[in-house]
Amino acid sequence: MEIQQLLGFIAVAKSGSFSQAAASTFRTQSAVSQQIHALEKEFQTRLFDRLAQQKVTLTDEGRLFFELVNPIVRDIQFVDEKFKEARNIPDNFQVSVASHNSAMLYLLPQVVKAFNKQYPRTRLSIINRSRNDILALVKNDDVQVCITSLQNPPSWADYQLLGRFRRVLVCRKDHPLKNRSKITLEEIAQYPLILPPIGSDTRKKVDDTFVDKGISYNLALEVSGREAVKSFIQTGIGISIMSEYYIRSEQRNAFIVKDCSQYFGFSATGILIRKGRFLNKATKLFIELVRDEVKNIFNPA
Repeated sequence: MEIQQLLGFIAVAKSGSFSQAAASTFRTQSAVSQQIHALEKEFQTRLFDRLAQQKVTLTDEGRLFFELVNPIVRDIQFVDEKFKEARNIPDNFQVSVASHNSAMLYLLPQVVKAFNKQYPRTRLSIINRSRNDILALVKNDDVQVCITSLQNPPSWADYQLLGRFRRVLVCRKDHPLKNRSKITLEEIAQYPLILPPIGSDTRKKVDDTFVDKGISYNLALEVSGREAVKSFIQTGIGISIMSEYYIRSEQRNAFIVKDCSQYFGFSATGILIRKGRFLNKATKLFIELVRDEVKNIFNPA
């Protein structure tokens, strides 16, 4: 059993493809096939079931083998990062982050600016993915850090809550609700609502709340992207329920913003990393800058 064989096995197990594994490990497809064949011969078992169109899946014994060797391969892959850390050469540091549109637009711009001042030569990669894709990327060590909201973090992850944010009613400055100190659900339902698509946490909370109270509301628009929602609010089409996370301090004077967390609760955001994942000092700094940005700008509840 050789290290390269284990690297090839993990690559095939994660991708489900010999050709993709070959590309990711900089080997030919034939070489990767030989690596797997050698492992199966050595352990006298079949590790993969070969499917149509060059796709493969782990056998039961293959899954057992994966659980045993994956931590070993991770430790080997971290040797490079740890060596760079020990040498303290900033050019060699890498920071990889996955998150959603919301964090990229509202949270990360100032973080990236501050980070680049301290580590101008570090390779910083930030990618936009869905929540499920983000979790898979972190679990497989394709990225070091993710920023997302989770109610039930997976057992393999460390999840650090950054902040909880009130859900607020947002309407135009001249809206009839502007002088109401206490707004009821019935009053909210009198006006057309501009809401995010079905599947978002806020949309689910809004729908569940109105259903529980037996109140119907009028959906004016279903819009992805909070900046678009705010633009439509300004046109007078309707009002919205959103996390205060999306209302920056400089925008407060442009809208009427009223706390509705007694009805719609709180949203949350946090940082997730895989348990046992080595983080270089540049990545640790990035995480600290994210925490500071939440505290200084968004003022979580």
